[in-house]
Amino acid sequence: MPLFDAHCHLQASAFAADREGVFARARQAGVEAFVVCSTEPGDWDDVEALARTQPGVIPAFGVHPWYLPEGQTSSNWLGPLEERLQAWPHAWVGEIGLDRTAGPDLVLQEAAFEPQLALAGRLGRVCTLHCRRTWDRLNWYLARRKHREVPVVLHSFSASWPVADELLHLNAWFSFSGALTRTRNLRLPEVFKALPRDRVLLETDSPDLLPQALWRADPQRANESAYITEVLEVAASLWGVDRDEAAQQFWTNSRAICKGFLDQVTHGAYTG
Repeated sequence: MPLFDAHCHLQASAFAADREGVFARARQAGVEAFVVCSTEPGDWDDVEALARTQPGVIPAFGVHPWYLPEGQTSSNWLGPLEERLQAWPHAWVGEIGLDRTAGPDLVLQEAAFEPQLALAGRLGRVCTLHCRRTWDRLNWYLARRKHREVPVVLHSFSASWPVADELLHLNAWFSFSGALTRTRNLRLPEVFKALPRDRVLLETDSPDLLPQALWRADPQRANESAYITEVLEVAASLWGVDRDEAAQQFWTNSRAICKGFLDQVTHGAYTG
């Protein structure tokens, strides 16, 4: 059964020495499609290059709250972002978001986040969202956006059930990473089980968020898309189903959020 890595950074320098191996191991593990997320204008070309050369790559272009270009406002990069998205009709917007634990002042983050969210809605593009301790502000923006028919994906979701329940009504989907495998996190498995099964996705966030068993074996190892199988095993166990049944559900969900494009991109490199 094919797998979909809904959020990864395979353009990262951590993979420079063996990027082809990373893709080969992922495909051997059954991963047929990847949303490769940029973090800043400086890596948009790298993400685009992977989408042109690696079958199954769906690019995501955006500006992460940690990497806002110093001394610039969205007026400097929002136009080029829209041009990039227009050139790639099925690209996602991301990784974008809000974060009270790191990055510049929240006022600056919101000034960059709001126009990117609006652009995604206007173009009908899925957003992959980063959120840490800013659920109040994120929900405020999601509740007031003009194009609520366009889904957003909460990347590496780890918030409480009340937060998830509110987001469900704002056309949010929930992507689960290696954090789901960490046994000290008692709340997250319960949230995962409570969510509708047709609104969840799997991701690795490679090269970060290594699944627990692999981290215990080698904490310095970079996470890879191939390791999504570790998250799948935990998800299947929480649902009380076998791995293949869980994989089928996740692939069905992935096809739904990609609106049929997933079937095309897995048969060749995405050329825009």
